[in-house]
Amino acid sequence: KRSAAVLRGVGSLGHRTVSVLQVDLGGFHLLAADDALTLSTHSALIQAASQAIQSHGGLSSPFLGDKVLAFWNVRAARSDHSLLCVSAAQELRQATLGLGLTVRLACTAGPVSFGPMGTKTQRAFTVVGPCIPRGMVLQKLAKLIPFGVLVDSTVHAQIQYTVQCR
Repeated sequence: KRSAAVLRGVGSLGHRTVSVLQVDLGGFHLLAADDALTLSTHSALIQAASQAIQSHGGLSSPFLGDKVLAFWNVRAARSDHSLLCVSAAQELRQATLGLGLTVRLACTAGPVSFGPMGTKTQRAFTVVGPCIPRGMVLQKLAKLIPFGVLVDSTVHAQIQYTVQCR
């Protein structure tokens, strides 16, 4: 049901510059040893992420473990997509701090191909482009750097006069 809902409003394959938020729950491998704790923590993360993403007009892909991937500028062209992405990341950061969770957040932007991809029997909304692996690298750096949200140079260029960055 979720994949079908995500696919509505996106249509066929497209190509556009989008902003991408990648979220990773810190210490998830330690939580995974306790099923009840894993489910409650995972549910809290998904709830907070969904709220932040939706309130800023983002579109999330199906959740995979402790990973969340969300996109802006997919459904309709918006010039402020990087600002919306970073705003959602900041909101999620505050929400997860209030829940006692540690998350690593990375915002990237760049040209991608997007849309429903897969086989005849299984299709899901997917975004493919170089900003996706760049975000994975930023998430790994977030373990070492104590900032709230890491952004790539493309996102920084779009938000530098609106959002205070270090």
